[in-house]
Amino acid sequence: MQEGYEVVYAKRRSRKDKSILKKIAYKTFYRILARISQIDIPLDTGDFRILKRCVVDELNRMPEQHKFLRGQIAWLGFNQTYIEYDRDARAAGEPGIRIVNYFDWL
Repeated sequence: MQEGYEVVYAKRRSRKDKSILKKIAYKTFYRILARISQIDIPLDTGDFRILKRCVVDELNRMPEQHKFLRGQIAWLGFNQTYIEYDRDARAAGEPGIRIVNYFDWL
């Protein structure tokens, strides 16, 4: 941020707790998405990022109720960069599953 970027996101250098099958699935999904999309969505990133207020304001102006932040932030085109990190294995438990009511989307 101090170097003039409006978006700084975290990019995984490695995933220590995922099976080889999950790693292949993640990489395949995002590479297919990159091929069919007209925008460059950063690969191997999560939703962890720092945004300047101007980026947040633009996101808030977008009409989507269920945002795909990785895609929408990339689409906005602000000056972006990343920092790399190694993801440690999960200390305990499993990731939560969010159950979405279909009628909430209507």
